[in-house]
Amino acid sequence: MSALAVFSFQEEHQVRVVMINGEPWFVASDVCMAASIDSTAIRKLDEDEKGQAR
Repeated sequence: MSALAVFSFQEEHQVRVVMINGEPWFVASDVCMAASIDSTAIRKLDEDEKGQAR
């Protein structure tokens, strides 16, 4: 796992991402906020699409 990186989206939103096994994993709550959708959408993710990086 790589260090957490922060990207700016449309100059207003920061989206955090971490590389796990060579794949980018985005912080879902950041993506929801940047896309202006309710964070309850996270509940619809499959179990293999969820994880926690610490």
